[in-house]
Amino acid sequence: MRCNGSPVHVVLALAPYCQESRPTGTVSSPRADLRFHPSFNPRVDSRADSRAESRADVRIDPHAARRVRYVGIAIDMTRYAQSEARLWYVAHHDGVMRLPNQTLFTERLELTITRCQRNGGGFTVLIAELDHLRKLRDALGLHAAELVLQIVGERLRGLFLNDGTIASIGGTQFALVINETGAAADAFAVDALSRIAEAIDYAGTALNITASIGLVAYPADGGDAPTLMRRAGVALSAASAVNGNAVRRFSTTLEG
Repeated sequence: MRCNGSPVHVVLALAPYCQESRPTGTVSSPRADLRFHPSFNPRVDSRADSRAESRADVRIDPHAARRVRYVGIAIDMTRYAQSEARLWYVAHHDGVMRLPNQTLFTERLELTITRCQRNGGGFTVLIAELDHLRKLRDALGLHAAELVLQIVGERLRGLFLNDGTIASIGGTQFALVINETGAAADAFAVDALSRIAEAIDYAGTALNITASIGLVAYPADGGDAPTLMRRAGVALSAASAVNGNAVRRFSTTLEG
């Protein structure tokens, strides 16, 4: 931990450092060194010339065999970890709304499916698309359109009382996963339409935004992420077909 409270990421590498200890009193002699080598065979070397042995005053110290120490290197990885975190965030979030993008949403949707397969239960996937946002962008410019997207994203995020996921999956589309099902999910969608329709002040001009929402339920409408997303798109198309500001739940008749 640094003085300012920020964490420090450290990698510690340890490696054995071996040091051969020469017995005390030995003379630097090839034959003297040979006595302490692991391959030394006393029955073979005992036949050597005794005069050569007398020149090496050898005393064996049984406690001075092989000393092993460790050398460690500590590397501060804080900047690398921060850089990795920034790259991950940029790759998994929308740059305008700071919401998870479609890649991260798909990962969370698959995790939710796995959880429900293990524990039981269900959930609802919603895709909301802002109506006529392209016309607003053409009339007032890109900055106005981005401001609307940011405000709508914050409003939708504020609807989550319990665990849920919201993401930006396109230029004008939001995807949501909620734990509510059935009538509770329908009520959530209607509430979302009401929040989106609240006027937005832009430089003294009141902007009135509407949206279309398509719903699918797990596991009734699909058991995997691609099927759920495809059928939510089908329901969204049905909602947009009635001039928007509507909610449609998926049914098999819509696919015909």
